[in-house]
Amino acid sequence: MKKVVLSALALAMGSFMMAQDNDSKVTQNGDANKATVNQAGTTHRSVVRVFGDENQSSAFQRGNSNNQVTEIAGLGSSDGNKTSVEQRGTTNNATLDIAGDGNTVSVDQRGNSNNNGPNSGSVWSGDPNAVEITGNDNRATLKQNGHLNEGFVLTQGDGNIAKITQMGDENLSYVTATGDATGNRGESFQDGASNKSFINQTATGIFADSRPDGNTAFVRQVGTSNESTVEQSRYMAYANVDQGGTGHMSEVVQESWGDDRAYVEQRGQNQDSYIEQVSGLGNRADVTQRGDGNESDVIQGGEYDKAVVFQSGSGSVSMIDQDTNASKANVNQQGMNHDSMILQRGAGMNQANVTQTGMGQISTINQNGMSNVATVIQSN
Repeated sequence: MKKVVLSALALAMGSFMMAQDNDSKVTQNGDANKATVNQAGTTHRSVVRVFGDENQSSAFQRGNSNNQVTEIAGLGSSDGNKTSVEQRGTTNNATLDIAGDGNTVSVDQRGNSNNNGPNSGSVWSGDPNAVEITGNDNRATLKQNGHLNEGFVLTQGDGNIAKITQMGDENLSYVTATGDATGNRGESFQDGASNKSFINQTATGIFADSRPDGNTAFVRQVGTSNESTVEQSRYMAYANVDQGGTGHMSEVVQESWGDDRAYVEQRGQNQDSYIEQVSGLGNRADVTQRGDGNESDVIQGGEYDKAVVFQSGSGSVSMIDQDTNASKANVNQQGMNHDSMILQRGAGMNQANVTQTGMGQISTINQNGMSNVATVIQSN
């Protein structure tokens, strides 16, 4: 049994003065599907194509020249999916492509030219879909309010959650979970202008034959021209990036055997953080930077190593490289133009602590062995 509900605003002859040249096409093949299309304004286009059973689709469009396309299909059919698209404004674009069962997708766009800007034709080799899902029981949410924001979700696997929220102008966000990904979660929140967020929970490189499972990434950016990239290729990694201000850069690469943790908080302007957790297990990196133009690099390749970096002021640089077991490195730099380098190797359980205040302090610690302790305190 099929049920189609089309608003009188879209069909009634008496609504010609309110809604002109709107176009709605609904195609259903299967049983117990439901589609609702409600359009008011000028030159909207809505297309719903369903192949399967018990799917629910709704589209609500207000304003001018908005475009919505929903296709629920697959090699055979797709059952029990739910999609909702709401667009208010001018020339917003939402295309959904779903193949699988039990997926839930919600798109809410308000403003002008969201998902209809310069990146819409160049995502994933020219694929402009706002949401593309292949798999079962996935959830995707896309909310955009402003002008020329662009958000894209690509999911291949089961039980993944993707959420994008963008407010302001010309923000860009991707959340991808591919390679038969299972149980991953990626959330991006951006408020401001020209921010970019990339969350990739995808098996790549030397781990291309593995399956990313149970990874979590949260990105929050408020301000202007901030950029965050999170790469999670394997198991149970966690990344949380929080950037506020202007011109920050953060990159987190997690490709170890599992259970790594990375935390980044940057305030001010032009901070730069890079965290790489590879080939080890259970490492933790915590980076906090405030001020202007500080830089932190943390590389971890051992097991259960911990690195903590706090930098406040301007122009300071911290480098921590750990390839050991259960070692700890702590860097606290406040002031201007400090430089700290910590290198830890050997059996493990080494500890290095650096505190530098004032201006222009330089510290280098190199530990190779087991249970070494080094403390540096410098000020002027």
